[in-house]
Amino acid sequence: MKVAIAYALSKGKLPMHHCSLEDEEAIRSLHFDAIDPDFYPLFPLTVETYRRFGNIGMLYYNAVDTAAIASFLAKEIPFDGIREALRYTFDYLSENQAVLPPLTEKTLPDAEKNAASFASQVLIRMGLLLPGKGNV
Repeated sequence: MKVAIAYALSKGKLPMHHCSLEDEEAIRSLHFDAIDPDFYPLFPLTVETYRRFGNIGMLYYNAVDTAAIASFLAKEIPFDGIREALRYTFDYLSENQAVLPPLTEKTLPDAEKNAASFASQVLIRMGLLLPGKGNV
């Protein structure tokens, strides 16, 4: 991922990859289908979260997603708990949008801390943690 990000930030000027004619032909043949909401049921919610709450909303949404996935992998919550936590987060953001600070370079460190703290509490607030398991 670091290489892809570095290449994108350099606007293709890094010498790490030069497209050959074969690469260009492969790129031209790429096509993308619409996302199937039955297969990816949270994709519409993710897009709506960004549309309504912007980057600050996505900071919270991503923090909860990360915490919920880690908790699932640690067998602390059921798989459906990931979806429930993200829906809870969307509802919370909808109800508390007025208190979300604008996201700037100055507010980013505090916003990240607040989002991480929020994420660590969501699963507990929702009662998703399985009995006998640790906290997020």
